[in-house]
Formats: sequence, structure tokens, C-alpha cells
Amino acid sequence: MPQASIPRHLNFRVAELAKSFGYEGDAESLRDFRYLLTED
Repeated sequence: MPQASIPRHLNFRVAELAKSFGYEGDAESLRDFRYLLTED
């Protein structure tokens, strides 16, 4: 899956969203979380 599916400048917004759901982890771990969000 292409990394470009979510623009780089949106990564911090995704991190905030994940934290609102109780996710705890670093930005690197959020890669898997972003993949879940962008999967069709």
C-alpha cells in the first residue's frame, strides 16, 4: 500500500484522532493505524 495515501501534514491529525480513541503509541506505530483507515 502506498505511503502517500495520507498526506504527510495530516499525520499529526491522525495521531490526535487515534489518541481520542484511546490509542497510545508513537508516530511510527501509527502507520498500521493509518493503513486501517485508508483500506478500501
